[in-house]
Amino acid sequence: MTQRPPSPFEHDDFEQFEAPSPATSAPAKRIQADDANAEFEDSYRTRKPFAAKTVTLKPLTERELALKINARAVGYLSRREYSRDELFHKLTSAFEAYPSNDAHAALIEQVLAELARANWQSDTRYAEQITKVKGARFGVARLKQEFKQRGLSDELVQRELNELKATELERATLIWRNKFGQAPQDMKERAKQARFMASRGFGFDIVRQIIKGLEDE
Repeated sequence: MTQRPPSPFEHDDFEQFEAPSPATSAPAKRIQADDANAEFEDSYRTRKPFAAKTVTLKPLTERELALKINARAVGYLSRREYSRDELFHKLTSAFEAYPSNDAHAALIEQVLAELARANWQSDTRYAEQITKVKGARFGVARLKQEFKQRGLSDELVQRELNELKATELERATLIWRNKFGQAPQDMKERAKQARFMASRGFGFDIVRQIIKGLEDE
């Protein structure tokens, strides 16, 4: 076997202080970096995922669970209004992990009934708030959909919609003026404005009345 010839710097005490030439040092550094990256990627691919901790909730008596449900419901209502249907689903989701889940629905209904009697929760007040806040920006069709999504009763929805219909043209005209400021100049602009108003929940009969009123000015 042929032996490697000795380097003239093999035993030179000052060899470690000599700066290596860029031509030979750069590739070596890149190789080392590539090896390090490859080693990191291999370890990342083979790393086992962290096991999620399982939290076991202790069983509660009916009274303890009712008190927890009531406290959570009051906490929600202290931040904003909720419809009874919204609150029921929110509480059901919050307590689904507790043991004896079959009893939750009945307890939640009891808690909501007590909160309604105490006027902490009110579908009427909630509907009025939606009308006040969103009525300035949306038409009857859009608000009807909003009421239905919140689980409000047909009677309550119809009452709010009747009030909104009385001011529909006035509200729509104000929205139109704030958005466009003038009547459409051609059919393309007319269609664009009509689509916008329809997306806000205003019917085409209202749109026609607005356009006719602006063109007559």
